[in-house]
Amino acid sequence: MDPSNFKPYQHAFLRDWLPVAIGDPGMLMGIFLCACRNLHVRTGLKEYCWGTLQYKGACLRYLAGSIATAPKMKQDRVESIMWDVTICTMLQLASDEIVAGDSAAWKSHIDAVAHMVELNGGLENVRGMNGLMRRMIEVLASKDRLHVRNITFGGDNTAKLYTLDDLFSKCLFGQ
Repeated sequence: MDPSNFKPYQHAFLRDWLPVAIGDPGMLMGIFLCACRNLHVRTGLKEYCWGTLQYKGACLRYLAGSIATAPKMKQDRVESIMWDVTICTMLQLASDEIVAGDSAAWKSHIDAVAHMVELNGGLENVRGMNGLMRRMIEVLASKDRLHVRNITFGGDNTAKLYTLDDLFSKCLFGQ
């Protein structure tokens, strides 16, 4: 794919989100969770379903450790970055729950994100990843976005998955 054809949100994800996600164990497990969920929905193979459980468990263990040692938001930027990736991992779990169709779990993750944002002094103080994280929170927490969780199975036993375009193209950058 030619980078000059990327949409603005795609550039933001590649520039601001992906390097952090690859370097952070919790977010990396979130990438693997997303991949397994996508493959399970597309193929129906149980191996991928087991992978989703494995990686979701890894994400939750990571979050438990991160939250137990949560930094004070007024401390230095290194700890603030740790807080940013904790929020992003929660957003990855919320996104997975949209695909899984579990609105109660989605709400639980979004409520946790909202609490962390509140501890940070509000959404206007969330500036991680050059503003991308704030926009991700706004999109994934938006109740009118829940329509994307309606997964319908076709005759070939594959589900219609939401895409990043469904969630982010118009909402993040007004495209």
